[in-house]
Amino acid sequence: MLKLISILLARLLQTLSALQYQLRNLEDENSISRRRVRELEMELEECKRHVARERTKLIEREELNDIGYGKITQNKGKGKAVEPPVDIDDERLHERYKEAVDEKKGLCPHYLQLPTISLPFSF
Repeated sequence: MLKLISILLARLLQTLSALQYQLRNLEDENSISRRRVRELEMELEECKRHVARERTKLIEREELNDIGYGKITQNKGKGKAVEPPVDIDDERLHERYKEAVDEKKGLCPHYLQLPTISLPFSF
């Protein structure tokens, strides 16, 4: 009887030791994953800022074209002949925005590619 108890106790200690080892590994992986998520969030914010800057540049360029065209037409033909600015509709503007986002995603292909973990035991 005493021998059986000591065998069960030894198995229990061995199981606890293996469990602690797995828990330590999972905690290490968790800390690495959290750090990576923070890095990805910072990259995402930088990409959003870049897209916003590009969108602002595009809008400013269009406004300057509109203003420049307006001044020339107010001079009653006394200026150089200038073609009217190209009107970019909302659909094309949205398409260019999506292209910029897709380009950024292409530069950062690691989005949504977080490591997966497999457990050596099941519940």
